[in-house]
Amino acid sequence: MAISKNSIENLKTSTDIIDIVSNYIEVRKAGANFKALCPFHGEKTPSFVLSPTKQIYHCFSCGVGGDVIKFVQEYEKLSFVESVEKIAMLSNFTLEYEEGRDDSSYRAYDVINALFLQYIKDNLKDEHREYLYGRGFTDETIAKFEIGFCPRGADELLGVFAQNFVTMEHVEDIGVMGTFKNRKFCSFSSRLTFPIKNQNGKVVGFVGRDLTGKSKAKYKNSKESKLFSKSSLLYGFDLARDEILQKKKKWLILEEGQIDVQLSYQVGIKNVSALQGTALTQQHIKMIKKLNVKVLLATDGDKAGVASAFKSAVLLSQNNIDGGVAIFKEGSDPADMVAKGKVDELKEIFKKGTKNKLIVFVLDEIAKRYNLHDAFDRSRGVEEAMSFLKSLDAVVGSFYVSYLNKIFNVNCSLVERPIIEPISHKLNTPVAGLEENILYTLSEEPWYVDEFIDILSIDYFKNKTLYEYVINFNMGKINKSGIALLRDICILSKEGLMLGIKELLKKSNRQNIIDFERALEYAKSV
Repeated sequence: MAISKNSIENLKTSTDIIDIVSNYIEVRKAGANFKALCPFHGEKTPSFVLSPTKQIYHCFSCGVGGDVIKFVQEYEKLSFVESVEKIAMLSNFTLEYEEGRDDSSYRAYDVINALFLQYIKDNLKDEHREYLYGRGFTDETIAKFEIGFCPRGADELLGVFAQNFVTMEHVEDIGVMGTFKNRKFCSFSSRLTFPIKNQNGKVVGFVGRDLTGKSKAKYKNSKESKLFSKSSLLYGFDLARDEILQKKKKWLILEEGQIDVQLSYQVGIKNVSALQGTALTQQHIKMIKKLNVKVLLATDGDKAGVASAFKSAVLLSQNNIDGGVAIFKEGSDPADMVAKGKVDELKEIFKKGTKNKLIVFVLDEIAKRYNLHDAFDRSRGVEEAMSFLKSLDAVVGSFYVSYLNKIFNVNCSLVERPIIEPISHKLNTPVAGLEENILYTLSEEPWYVDEFIDILSIDYFKNKTLYEYVINFNMGKINKSGIALLRDICILSKEGLMLGIKELLKKSNRQNIIDFERALEYAKSV
């Protein structure tokens, strides 16, 4: 569904760049223009200028510039269309779409969602508020998340739609109402109901919580439709993204339920979102990666919660997203802790969770599945853990090999070599082994290169090709596509390198610390 060019031009004409940018950063009048600290690079003196007459922005420090659409696109990391829709929402502007793209249906869906949202908010009575107060909600949070109530019966809602000339076909398309035995019913009857919004803050569906205790499903979502797809939505993501972008937060907290998000937000934890009752998907991953953040999985400590966190941790790690896992005791979750006034304890759980790394969590969970006192079962566990590490970025996977060895209590060389293919030319001498260890350490610790480049001249190395590669790679003369050569190096950790040099020192009866050059000279004399 394409937005018409005329509509985009009309939006730009009717929108003031100052008003839109002010939603994201603080701007101040400076003569005929406005100034601000540039949001695209760190600075202490404002060099970011907005022109209300030209409707453009420009940073005289880093050089970025453009119109209002470009600003939203760059600031929120959105596509062009997403940026236009976000500006339209902020400006209360109705976009027009090209003919033949079913735009009339989408406009009808927007009208239906707006009418239904107002309907449930109007029907939130004191008794429903008392229930929410008992769960720890404040009036401000109820209003922020637009929580309402959908009463039993369909006549009143049918009247609302009829008065606004909405067809029942469109109403049933998105699941607000349905038909059973020729009678209309509301999908969210007798439920506390609130909207689900996409990443731009547009209402695309609803979720309702049963208050009767008679329904088998405590929570009910809108049905899958052209607007609503659980696999591409994260509850509260629009608010979390604003918090992360505006306050430069480094973490996105991914909780299990919408109420967890609402009450976490209430106590100032605003970089928080939740899945919509489905597993983490690649669509979710794409949304998260645009924010360039780490992800903290906040999960129940029961079997289902840990299993869900395990799957999410695997997917995040395989997509090169770092993060951690915060596990709550069974029967406890963020919403409960807020309701009980345990906010400091909640924040401490999140803080500890950031240190429980995703990959460590996955390896620990794999190890728990096997009897490590049985050689064959341990072997199967190592095989599964190895398979996981191989599915990651090569450098990341290699980094965690030592932890795998630790928890499975296996020999380092037996585990590491399958991850990195052995070198085609076997070098078994102590000198060759020490050379490889030093070069591998430099490839993993590039900040040592400047210090060692004078000490470790190429004349000391038999494997001169490998030496040149490592030095050039760290000087930026070889791109990352050439990393395959490093995979031919037998991995040993930095600690292994130091142990090797200490062994040489013992043989020489030298007790003082010496540099790498002297160690190599001694090794070649043995």
